Amino acid sequence: MSTQIHVKPLREQSFTVDIRREATVADLKHAITELKGKEYDKRRLMYRGSDLLSNRTLSESKVEHGSMVHLSAAVRHRNHH
Repeated sequence: MSTQIHVKPLREQSFTVDIRREATVADLKHAITELKGKEYDKRRLMYRGSDLLSNRTLSESKVEHGSMVHLSAAVRHRNHH
């Protein structure tokens, strides 16, 4: 069964992605990349003010049909000294 998730990138128009309900956040990032032709899979997805973890499913992250997720800047790796 599929669901529709609305995606709002920074400074771009929102769009909708059709994806399986049991998909992971990583699957959603991949679907966004395929749909838009840009490397969105290296960006952060946020929902209700929290980062979505790539290994969690959309349902575990409480992302439901019709939800709006926000696509933010690329993930930055920190060096710990």
